[in-house]
Amino acid sequence: MMLDTLDSPREDVTTDENYVGVVAGGYEEEIETDQFTVVVHPQAAHRYSSVLGINTILRIETDVVKPDNSTFKFITFGIVEDVRIIPSAAFINSKDMSRSDYYKTPDFPFSSTSEDALRLIVKSIGHVNPHYPRDIYGPTRPPERESKAYLANPDEVRLVIMRDFSKQLEQFTLGAYSTPDGIYRPVTSITLPYNQIFLHGAIFATTGWGKTMLIKHLIQEFLSNSQTPPSIIVFNLKHDDFYQMDMPLDELELEQMRQRNLDAVKLLDDLNYKPAGIPRDRYHVYPISSTPSHEAAQTTTLRPHSIHFEQLGTSEEDLALFNLILENLNLTATAITYLMDYYREFKRHFTRNSSIHEDGQPGTPFVYGKSQEGNRQKEYFRAPVRDKLSSFLAVLRWANSQVEGRWVKIFCSHSNCYRNGEVVSLHKQSVESILPRLNILRSIGIFDVGQDIDIERLCIGGNLHVIDVVPIKSAIGQEIFIGYVLHRLFQYVNQRLYDPEKYHGVVIFLDEAWRFFRMPSLIDKIEVISRMGRSLKVGLWLADQSVPTSQSLMPILNNIRTVIAGAMAIGIRDLRKLIPLDERWERLLSNVRSGTGVFFNQEFSRIPITFTYPPARCYHHY
Repeated sequence: MMLDTLDSPREDVTTDENYVGVVAGGYEEEIETDQFTVVVHPQAAHRYSSVLGINTILRIETDVVKPDNSTFKFITFGIVEDVRIIPSAAFINSKDMSRSDYYKTPDFPFSSTSEDALRLIVKSIGHVNPHYPRDIYGPTRPPERESKAYLANPDEVRLVIMRDFSKQLEQFTLGAYSTPDGIYRPVTSITLPYNQIFLHGAIFATTGWGKTMLIKHLIQEFLSNSQTPPSIIVFNLKHDDFYQMDMPLDELELEQMRQRNLDAVKLLDDLNYKPAGIPRDRYHVYPISSTPSHEAAQTTTLRPHSIHFEQLGTSEEDLALFNLILENLNLTATAITYLMDYYREFKRHFTRNSSIHEDGQPGTPFVYGKSQEGNRQKEYFRAPVRDKLSSFLAVLRWANSQVEGRWVKIFCSHSNCYRNGEVVSLHKQSVESILPRLNILRSIGIFDVGQDIDIERLCIGGNLHVIDVVPIKSAIGQEIFIGYVLHRLFQYVNQRLYDPEKYHGVVIFLDEAWRFFRMPSLIDKIEVISRMGRSLKVGLWLADQSVPTSQSLMPILNNIRTVIAGAMAIGIRDLRKLIPLDERWERLLSNVRSGTGVFFNQEFSRIPITFTYPPARCYHHY
């Protein structure tokens, strides 16, 4: 239940009186507790024309008298955890009320105890030294009884919840402090230092809460850095979520948002945001495969992108990348070993990447078959061998069809290779299991179609790159392609191959994130990025409907500094691994409205807080 505050001060109180209530209990409770109560008389003056309720921040001033009669003051900040109605009287009886010396002063012009009052259950956030207001400590214990309680003003709300940081730093705005019922007035924005984008974030909320809208808002915030905006990469997985972002938000979309969360729309004005799309010259869409989606076709030249098999070499990094691709094919470890041997020899002998032949020309594959007379004879592959997945599969299929027995052995036509005994041997039973899976991989349409993804271009600061994997109808194909891009991107950045004048960091947004973290090698890669994000300037912002429970993903989650939770239907209790939530917060997250959620940052936020984020200023369709 809530107490509506007055729109303006009453005539019998001065405008600087922002009294809420008087602390009751305190030292009468256990000394270790950080919970206390505040009693609010129904005629108490309030400063804001909003509501006093759950998650409101209170400022409690306590004057302490020492045994030697010397005094000192300390200030406690607390967050309201519950609001209860006390029927008929602010105190149990007149005698209980008379114990308070404050009620004998003009500060408390109450003539009756016959009206209902509120009892606020408050949890201490911490204490402030009045002489050094930036020195926040605690919580240690509740304030003494007879302390005055006030509504905290916006600057104090920011001070107590978030540790102070240098205002000289570039910042980005997450949203505004709020209660579940509305934003604080006047609006106090939640800002974080710019370097937090490279310390990773996670967004957990059910479908319809607005994860995509929040991601779009964050994209615009990250790109608004005045000096060194990063490059932003978004993997689009669902319909038209990230198309037409060069178009500004229109009035129809704003009206739809007003119906969902009026406060969120008001934030646009309060934060001086104007509807605006991403500049067209900084917004790039990459349709994957030969059949880009209809929506992507409206924002791109229809030039498809894919993995180019010839870009995969035989270096340690490239072998690891090809092995990552094979993890999706559900092959046995033995079959993968044989396939990796064949891949290595195919690249070394039959492609233009070969450097082992004296004439620099690729060799021709051959096998030993049997003639009708039963003699052993050479059978050469007759089609041109190209450095493409289709040829890689065709040579293996042909070799398997030409030989009998338990082994498939492929030789190179160069005499030195044959003389040196260089041959790839694969067990025929393994080849029989490999071929259908390679055929599936080829049919997905993510290899050798159109042009290769330009990793160097993806890393140029100030640009938004939407990689459209919607046309890949296979979930396996989507996982392979995203893993491929992440692997090459990390390799590029880790080896410092970029132009330092153009590279200002990379931020990666990935919705439905946990479905992609089933491959052990990809999990390892993401975990490395999460550990090295600060030094490499690579930020991971992951979103999903629930918190993953796999122990293999915990190292990744533990490296995420910023956690945002919206309305959740399942997995709320699992959030405790990331945010210090209790049952009250769990109930809140079961019912919180669209656009409002819980924010927590390990470095700056002292406790979980509710916040409201503004709509993205670019196109968004409900």
